[in-house]
Amino acid sequence: MQSIGVKRGTNTLKKLLYLLILVFSISFYSISASADNNSINVLVNNKPLQFDVAPVSENGRTLVPVRAIFEALGATVEWDNSTKTVTAIKDDTITILQVGNNKAFVNTREVILDVPAKTINDRTFVPVRFVGEAFGAIVGWDNASKSVIIEYTEDPNQISAAQGLTAKDIAKKSDS
Repeated sequence: MQSIGVKRGTNTLKKLLYLLILVFSISFYSISASADNNSINVLVNNKPLQFDVAPVSENGRTLVPVRAIFEALGATVEWDNSTKTVTAIKDDTITILQVGNNKAFVNTREVILDVPAKTINDRTFVPVRFVGEAFGAIVGWDNASKSVIIEYTEDPNQISAAQGLTAKDIAKKSDS
C-alpha cells in the first residue's frame, strides 16, 4: 500500500514539474517575442531617433509615434482629441491623419495608407514611410539591422549617405 502512495506522489510531482516547465517556456517565449518586436531602429540622417514607446511592425509596415517622427523632420504637430486627428505642418506642407482611417492628406492630395494611424499605449502611431515621404525624405529599410533609414534635407538636391548607402541605394530598399 505504501508504495502506491509514493508512486502517486511521484507522478503528481512529475506532472507539477512538467507544468512549471511549460509555463516557464511559454513565458520565456512571450518575453523574447516582445523584445524582438521592440528592436526596430529609426535613423534620420544617420542619427538614431529615440521614442518613449517603441516602433512596431504591422502587416509589413513600420509604425512610429507621430510626434517624434514629425518633429525630427522639422514639422510642428497639432492634435485634435475630439476627432483623433493629427495635423503636421512644415513650410508649405500640411499632413492630416486620423486614427483608424486609412485615408491621409498631404496638402489637398489624398493618400491611401496600407496601415491606418492607430493608438498604442496612449500614443498615436503612423506609418513611417508615409511621414517621411510626405516631407520629401527618402525612406529605406535595412533588414539586417531592422532599421528604417530616413534621409532628409531642406535641399532635396543634397541627400547625404546613410551608413554607407547612397540615396539611390536607400530608395531601392524594401518598403518599411
